[in-house]
Parts: sequence; structure tokens; C-alpha cells
Amino acid sequence: DHGYVAISLIKREKCKEAICADINKGPIERAKEHIDEMGFSDRIKCRLSDGFKAFDRGECQSAIIAGMGGALIKSILKERMDIARELSQLVLSPQSELEEFRRFLSEERFAILDERLIYDEGKYYTIISCVYDGKEHLLNDAELVYGPVLLAQKDQTLYSYLLHEKAVYSDLIDELTKKGIMDRVATISKKLSLNEEVMKIYEVP
Repeated sequence: DHGYVAISLIKREKCKEAICADINKGPIERAKEHIDEMGFSDRIKCRLSDGFKAFDRGECQSAIIAGMGGALIKSILKERMDIARELSQLVLSPQSELEEFRRFLSEERFAILDERLIYDEGKYYTIISCVYDGKEHLLNDAELVYGPVLLAQKDQTLYSYLLHEKAVYSDLIDELTKKGIMDRVATISKKLSLNEEVMKIYEVP
């Protein structure tokens, strides 16, 4: 919404041209201002668009979709799956519904190539690099929740997140038990069990 990602990519010579898109005029105007200030208006264009709706097939090679919930990113991809499947890379940062989002990628036959978990100002952010390859990519429960690449790499930021999550789940179970909300206790207990199972991969043999 400010054009910062596109500006950074151009400055670092990671791409020759970029298009910034947003559904609202305000963010587009802010992006234009920042792009003009940097002198990149000839290489970065701004476009009012609801996801990929105002884009043509073959117009872009890669796309970054970030700063929104997993359900919204999912709907953007589903609206123009013809474009999503042709891209050489999708960089996605869903801020919620991660389990369902990874399940969606798996069902739509997108391969998760890389993942990063970043902790910034008290919050965790997941970044997923993926591409459509038409192949079946089955993910187990742990991979859906925590990410296949992060688990394979024994990511240290993920370990910190698991510790935080375990404490939250434990406190929540105690609180719900005192209130007698046992159906919620059962649900959270299952999540805690998965958390503890994943934690075992970090144990030194």
C-alpha cells in the first residue's frame, strides 16, 4: 500500500519493472508519491485492482501478496487461478488461517518451495514462496499448521513460536477448565498435543 516492496526490489536490481496494485485509491496514491520521490515512476506503475482482476495473463512473472488474512489471499488466487498458475513464483504472507491456507495450496497443486517465519515488534509473520506445478503435495497435520519447510529446517524462529504457543495453550486450558468449558478444552488440548509432538524434533538425541 506504500510501494515500499517494489521500490526495494528496483533499488536492489531484483527486477526491472514492477506493478503496485490495491483495491483502494488511497493506498495507490500513497504508493505513487513514494515512487515519484525515489524517481522510479518510469519503472514502477500503480494500478487500481481487486487482486489480479485488472491484470492480463502473461503480464507478470512473479507476484507478492501480503498484509492480509489467509482467506482473502485465497480468494484473490481463486478469482484468477489462470494467472496464479502461470507465475514463476508467488510470495505470499497470510496473517491468519495458515492451516487452511496451506491446505488450499496443497489441494490446488502448488508446491511450497521455501518458507520464512519472522518475528517483528511482538508479532510472527509467515512468508511462503510457492509455484504451481500440477503435482500432488500431501501435507500432514504438523506441516499444515507449522509449514513443511520450517519443520524440515528446524527453524529457530519456529521453535520460539512453539514455546510461546505452548504457554498460551496451557494457560488457556487452565482458564477454560475453571470455567467448565470442556468442549473448548478438548479442542485446545489437541492443538497442544500437536505442539508438543513437533517440539520433539528440536530435542538433542
